[in-house]
Amino acid sequence: MENNIENIQMIRAVRVPGAEIIQLANYAQYGFIVLLFCLLLFMVLVSLFIKQLKTDAQDVWLSVGSPTLLKNNSALLSLLFGKNSKKIPKHLSKKAMLIRCLSYFILLLIIVLIIVTYKLAS
Repeated sequence: MENNIENIQMIRAVRVPGAEIIQLANYAQYGFIVLLFCLLLFMVLVSLFIKQLKTDAQDVWLSVGSPTLLKNNSALLSLLFGKNSKKIPKHLSKKAMLIRCLSYFILLLIIVLIIVTYKLAS
């Protein structure tokens, strides 16, 4: 029993070269998985937002240029982030806020993953 404890302490004392890089690579791998999940969630939320905007507030949807998920994205971005955000009806404002927060999180995650990948490459 005592011999096992000494062996464990010796193993803990030995540092594996490059262990930090391996751990950083694992974190990057998990980060990319989280990023893909967030992008999928973002696409679903935006699609639901556009569908609900089109049915509930068609005048607003038409006034910003009838945005869809893949067409007229600048109008959609203007509606969510720009001057036109005041046109969003009250019942859709929480969903718009969630989309905004998720997009900021995705942007932050991309920046962090770029930095981690750069450190792994150097």
